[in-house]
Amino acid sequence: MPSPLLTSCSIALTNMMVANISGDDAVAAMGIVTRIMTLGTYVVFGYMKGFQPVAGYNYGAKLYTRLQRSIYLSRIWATLFCFLFLHHN
Repeated sequence: MPSPLLTSCSIALTNMMVANISGDDAVAAMGIVTRIMTLGTYVVFGYMKGFQPVAGYNYGAKLYTRLQRSIYLSRIWATLFCFLFLHHN
């Protein structure tokens, strides 16, 4: 996960560039879009954080086939969510 300092710097630079090119309305629009996209990002991060104990348990129990299957399904679900979230907005 990126550090909050780098995230803040990148948002500040983006806002400065957008303000120079398009003005205050564009900066406000960027803020709205960023907040909406952050909601989707938090859902995926939460899903992956919840998946970590499942992966750890299966790895520790040497259930490698089950681990591979769960990783595969998690990728499918996360990708499907991202696709639907992006195309819904």
